[in-house]
Amino acid sequence: MKLHIENIGMIEKADVEFNGITVICGENGTGKSIIGKSLFSMFSHFYQKNTSIYSSLTTNIYNILIDFMDRYSLTLFDTIIGRNKEVQDKALELADKISQKILTNKATNENIYKTIEIELNLKDNPKEDKEKFINDVLKNIPENLSKEDVEKNFLGNLFNNEFSNQINNLNKEDEIGKVSLFIKDKSIKVEIKNNEVINLEQNTEIVNNVIYLDSSYFPEKIPSDEELYPYFLSKLEYPLFLKGEKEFINHKKITRKMFFEENKFFKNLSIIREARLEKIMHLINKTNLSDIIFPEYENDDIFIKLKGIEGAVNIENIDNGLKLFILLKKILENGYIMNRDFLILDEPEIHMHPKWQLLFAEILIELQKEFNLTILINTHSPDFLDAIDTYAEKNEIKNKCKYYLAEDKTFFDKTDKLDDVYKCLCESLEILDSIKYE
Repeated sequence: MKLHIENIGMIEKADVEFNGITVICGENGTGKSIIGKSLFSMFSHFYQKNTSIYSSLTTNIYNILIDFMDRYSLTLFDTIIGRNKEVQDKALELADKISQKILTNKATNENIYKTIEIELNLKDNPKEDKEKFINDVLKNIPENLSKEDVEKNFLGNLFNNEFSNQINNLNKEDEIGKVSLFIKDKSIKVEIKNNEVINLEQNTEIVNNVIYLDSSYFPEKIPSDEELYPYFLSKLEYPLFLKGEKEFINHKKITRKMFFEENKFFKNLSIIREARLEKIMHLINKTNLSDIIFPEYENDDIFIKLKGIEGAVNIENIDNGLKLFILLKKILENGYIMNRDFLILDEPEIHMHPKWQLLFAEILIELQKEFNLTILINTHSPDFLDAIDTYAEKNEIKNKCKYYLAEDKTFFDKTDKLDDVYKCLCESLEILDSIKYE
């Protein structure tokens, strides 16, 4: 698989290949994280795309309906909507029918109006109140909305939330940004201008999930049901058609979901999976990690059992280097890393002692071998880079590794010239040596 990027973030042009483990090195501000954010956005959208778009659209139309049904609860529905499950179920059925019309390109204001009127039994209601209610709903659903419009909007929101509404190259804002995935002889191509998806071409499917672990984030408290539930019903948390909102799905919220909720499909594979994970869990447990204790009530703290310590330690008192091991262990136990998935790690070694960097590198190599993962790693550490290369050679997967150096707003393939990468990462030592011997 190959990724091609033009005029996205600070990157003017870049081509990166993935065949197992891809490592990107470079100074701060060279655009390394842009690769991971772009891949996460693309995979999150195109993996199980139709299901995601349908559930997102239905959920958001449902939210619009419930909002206005609540406002007109006494004049039209003679009930308090929030306490009437029968009416809520009716609204969900209606949202489903409107979504189907939109996704089959059969939606017009006229037929949506009639659908709302019939499904909510509003024919006998006062005409003025009924028309005001339905028109208020229609104002929040763009007229003649098509499946293509929904898809572009959904993908654009994914990108915008990862890039904080700054997708396009700030030095070339008038030029179109391009993100393209090439899988064998087929491709998915996306064009973005003014932070909006303007064109989308797809002639292949993405059949594997993406997991993006950010070393700067760890979910430290049990979320409420209201916080977790939207991620199962939908990939959106606010009306699809509102722009500029911040409460939208991103890799951190997906991480939180994977940490706290078991993958239901995993239950049927637990015995087989445990055997495959045995060596990996053994490596993770080489840290002093023993167990993870979740509290009974939401918003309470998580506690960690450590070897050699009798009591449980509050997660806030756990060093940041250990937290990534904890996160990975729980996500593996919950069944969210499956065969051929894509794992993105942004500077995973940043809080780790060099010895733990070596251990984490060994774990990643074992994960790649056992699950045939595609892994993207950004790093500043020569120790971690060397560990990846060494364990890959030891495990006979060196031919699956690619190494890139980010410089001058682009990326250079240094797979056969790793000395160039080490020179970049160790430049600070040369500077210090020159100062010492002045």
